[in-house]
Amino acid sequence: MSSFGVLPTGFSQKSIEDILTDIKARQVAAFGSSINTGGESVLGQNNAAFAASVSEAWEVLAGVYRSFYPDSASGEALDGVGAITGATRSPATKSVMVVTCSGTPGTTLLTGRVVSVPGSLGRFVSTADGTVNIGGVVDIQFESEEYGPVPAIAGTLNIETPVSGWSAAANALDADLGVDLESDEEFRVSREARLRSQGAATVDAIRAELLEVDNVLQAYVVDNPLDFTDGDGRTAHSVESIVQGGTDADITSVLFASVCAGIRTYGHTGQKVSAVLYDTQGAPHTVEFTRPAEIDIWAAVEVDVVATEYPVDGDDQIKQALVALGDTLLVGDDVIYERFQAEIFTITGVFDVPVFTLDIVFPPVGVINIPIDIREISTWDTSRISVVSTAV
Repeated sequence: MSSFGVLPTGFSQKSIEDILTDIKARQVAAFGSSINTGGESVLGQNNAAFAASVSEAWEVLAGVYRSFYPDSASGEALDGVGAITGATRSPATKSVMVVTCSGTPGTTLLTGRVVSVPGSLGRFVSTADGTVNIGGVVDIQFESEEYGPVPAIAGTLNIETPVSGWSAAANALDADLGVDLESDEEFRVSREARLRSQGAATVDAIRAELLEVDNVLQAYVVDNPLDFTDGDGRTAHSVESIVQGGTDADITSVLFASVCAGIRTYGHTGQKVSAVLYDTQGAPHTVEFTRPAEIDIWAAVEVDVVATEYPVDGDDQIKQALVALGDTLLVGDDVIYERFQAEIFTITGVFDVPVFTLDIVFPPVGVINIPIDIREISTWDTSRISVVSTAV
């Protein structure tokens, strides 16, 4: 029995050394032990060339074998494995932002107008027509020309497709960053999550289903299995889903299909979204969930920097670093002061941070952690961060 190929223990690939040994053994058996198969001989050199070609074939066989398993498949093969269980790779999306266009009242800006971010290669294209109002402005949504995260921090934009009567463009808030095509590693993780979402309506399964909804950014699901209202106000035998992003209709539809019969869906007072959906028998069911309260975070930074090392756009880099860290926080995650202060030092040339304040009001004065309730989420934008750098 061969010790190579598909074995009970898996796939055993024949190495080029194994192939050469096999070829030489067959030649000796056929022509006698006196045959010269040394590396310097003509036959030996032919053997090496032939073994290299056979080795490539073994590599292909190993790749085919590994392509049947999610932990080792990659690229299109991994897509195929995922499709078996109904999982698909999340596509790349474009970054989007609202641009305030200023100009002469009555000026029409057709879809396809282009603006760019000063100091970068980021270009954004308008996705709808707009007409400058009597106040001299109009807000229009723009999306990046390229897929993936294209940064555009709040500020003035360059107009790349001039139109008579259009004088200026600016984004009051940072662009909502798009995402790259889901990588193999990310797809393996999300595929596992999707598999867990199938079957019983567990908390993890409900959350996984919610995260599959278009444009849902975060979902936190908690249940109350008790026979009475719990300390957070959830009624007996209920499930509360705290969801950021996505449409109300899509979310309530998923909850209606995911939460098992006999269990109530709960929405917190003042943050509740409620809808009445009907089952196949025409019976009405009230479906509720909670929208997290968005807590705007303000920050003020004063840094001492080494002038020869600090980047020209160092102030903006500090803003972006703080926002990037803030965007990793989940529903209910506190804002830890020292964690954000430390992030400032990741920018080249920062020598000291004599002033750093964080707060939920303007101007920010806090120098302590900011507690975030389970039904809240901190929100970050460079327009709410000021940075003053001083060379030392």
